[in-house]
Amino acid sequence: MDKAYLSQKVMPSRKPSWIAVSFAFFFLAPSASGYSEEVSMLQSTEKFGGTEIHVEIESGKAYREAGMDKALVYGKIRISDSSAGAINIKVNLICVSISINQVRSERIYIDSVAHILPENYLMNNGEAKVYWKMERFVDVSKSNGSLSISLKKGCSLFPSG
Repeated sequence: MDKAYLSQKVMPSRKPSWIAVSFAFFFLAPSASGYSEEVSMLQSTEKFGGTEIHVEIESGKAYREAGMDKALVYGKIRISDSSAGAINIKVNLICVSISINQVRSERIYIDSVAHILPENYLMNNGEAKVYWKMERFVDVSKSNGSLSISLKKGCSLFPSG
């Protein structure tokens, strides 16, 4: 048999699979600006009536969207409500906005394998791991960073039903 025939018919192809390419793209490829930081301690707690919201930022990752440098910020949000009295509370996380060094969040996403809508989210023990998409790039690794929490106007934090 011919060697060319064997390499075409018997030897498996060495083309990268989509899984390997996806892994390399998401975990090994550097971001547009090379920024990916762990944060030592960036946290804030705000009270809105009988509701207390605590946010801890753990890390940030830069990316580009429509030609703009932006940041995806990972952290934990904890909500406690004195009137709810329940361990597991349903909240509309879309209502919660953060600002880091004057840069506001555009959207919030739940850290989950499945796509979970943040509009009617059941928080286990009042806590959730989340990602905030920031409106532009912000370096969360700066030790003098400021974090503030706000509620969007006209938005109900506790959905009815």
